[in-house]
Amino acid sequence: MTSIRWLWSAEFGAQKLALLVACMIGCETLVSWLVWRLFHLGTAKGWLSAAWHSWAGRGVVQIGRLLCYVGVPLGVWMRNEFLLEMGVPTSGRYGGSAFWYLMGLNQADDMLRLGYGIALGLVGLVGLAAIWIGYARLVPGIENGPFFSWWQVLREALFLQVHWAFYRSFAHTLTQDVVYVAFGGLALVMFSWVLNPLWRASFHHPGQGYRRVRDWILATLTAFLSIYVRSLWLLVLLYAAWLWTSDRVLQAARRRVELVQHKEA
Repeated sequence: MTSIRWLWSAEFGAQKLALLVACMIGCETLVSWLVWRLFHLGTAKGWLSAAWHSWAGRGVVQIGRLLCYVGVPLGVWMRNEFLLEMGVPTSGRYGGSAFWYLMGLNQADDMLRLGYGIALGLVGLVGLAAIWIGYARLVPGIENGPFFSWWQVLREALFLQVHWAFYRSFAHTLTQDVVYVAFGGLALVMFSWVLNPLWRASFHHPGQGYRRVRDWILATLTAFLSIYVRSLWLLVLLYAAWLWTSDRVLQAARRRVELVQHKEA
């Protein structure tokens, strides 16, 4: 009974968050393994495969991701007031205007942090363009389509940034150093990817490996930027810009390389 009361209590310390994070990573790994076995190894029956690839099946998947990636973190944050810093949520108490508080702009130096965040985000955008231009020249056979539409980009940015911020919440219960918090959360993200058979298989695919390289780069950029930015909404917008730009710059660079190779041949 004591254990049950502890699980249902409102307080979320390091132990309970660790249990919740472990459950999330375990469930994500189990689901990805089932998908890998059923659909990518061809063991699923025809009707099940058709249902999985239908609009209804995709809708169920996105609802599940919404509940796991956004619903669980927001439930924890709202219940325990883990909202002092939206980029790196803490267990602090409310203070000041609720609107500016939720925007991560309730302290004197937050506007300066916002300016730093936007500047660093734009530098990251230019850096990504340079990376993908070089990547297109070095790696042959890239298949980087179809692209996400603008609303899919925003959806992925929201899901992933809230999910990753939740991992940083757990790291924050272990240390107050924002650098350790940022890269501790990044370590949890990458650990969950390593356990994912779908992620590992696409990493070694000659035409789709760039997607995993993109994931690593964008996750690292997010971790670095979260050291300076307290606003989760800004991280969502910057991630959406990074994701949208990465695919399209890589496609343009790939076409340019193919055109040059065709002329030389």
